[in-house]
Amino acid sequence: MKKTSLLIFFAAVVLLFLATGNNVFAFSVSLVSDIHADSVKERDNSKKRAKNIIYPKKYSKYLKKVFDNGSDLYIVLGDNTNTGSKKYAKRLAKLAENKNVLWVKGNHDGDSFKHLSSRTEYVYDRDNWRIIVIETKTNGMKSDSLNWLKEQLKTDKKVAICMHHPIWGDSWEDKEIRGFTDFRMAIAESGNVKYVFSGHIHVPRKKKIVNGIEYISVVALTLKNHKGFAKKLVLE
Repeated sequence: MKKTSLLIFFAAVVLLFLATGNNVFAFSVSLVSDIHADSVKERDNSKKRAKNIIYPKKYSKYLKKVFDNGSDLYIVLGDNTNTGSKKYAKRLAKLAENKNVLWVKGNHDGDSFKHLSSRTEYVYDRDNWRIIVIETKTNGMKSDSLNWLKEQLKTDKKVAICMHHPIWGDSWEDKEIRGFTDFRMAIAESGNVKYVFSGHIHVPRKKKIVNGIEYISVVALTLKNHKGFAKKLVLE
């Protein structure tokens, strides 16, 4: 009887292995960006980018829906608060309780970010993936950050990089922003970076693939006509 039970167990494991494409370690990820949590009803920045209208006051309603979608991991790509408010950073942290969340610092977050994460640059290893969170500026990143990144790229794992600012111009047809050239070269040379996730722009942009690396820009959580948006994917 025990022998039969063991055979059934191992057969089930083999079937699961085959059914998941020979990878039982795949995990789901939801990407969210530019929550801009605040009491402001509407933030209209259409003069800078067409159709760039978000609704900061509705952040809680839509973030709760994202957190209820059953993903294994949530990555929030910066500008978590609208004005660097400690109050709203704490409210975001409360909403994220009991969820596996990686927070990225954006240019609107300021010192309030410490209520979401004790570090602005860190590594999250899971199965055959390394996820690197790094701090950026509109025109690039600090040399210390780039040097730190190069060390974290020394891994046999596949790599996804999470940052607030995209390295391309707003149209994504432009060349990379000058301050990100060394970054682009470093991740291309590493040979193991598969994704670069960013936010900041708020509005939709098509994915861009350069040197085998997929650059994905995620729209703002409460963007008009896209409210509650989260980019979902499976890392395997």
